[in-house]
Amino acid sequence: TKQMALNNIAYLLNSFLQNKAFDTVFFCWVLHEASLEASLLNRLTKPFDFYHFSLICTPDVLKKRIFNRAGLTENQKEAQWKRAQERLSECRELITMLLDTSDLTAVDVCQMIKERIHAD
Repeated sequence: TKQMALNNIAYLLNSFLQNKAFDTVFFCWVLHEASLEASLLNRLTKPFDFYHFSLICTPDVLKKRIFNRAGLTENQKEAQWKRAQERLSECRELITMLLDTSDLTAVDVCQMIKERIHAD
């Protein structure tokens, strides 16, 4: 199933990258293993500028965000919290631009990413 997901993601990203109507494509996904990123990048066929950001936060903020989500049972929240703790530590080990979102709104995060991309 992991290979199928990567194939589907690569197909969609290639479609966007080949479409002249788009100057920029933002792809948001939890790629917590370097091998997942490498596998996905190897499937992309058109040249592009690549920026890899890891959006992280403190464990306390992460737990609060997960447990404040609507539509999830307590068991689902507990399961997500457990997985998120594992992935948070894995994300910190990746070679990426780390953005601590603990005290930021979604708009703030988008602005920071925009500024970093346009700084190049």
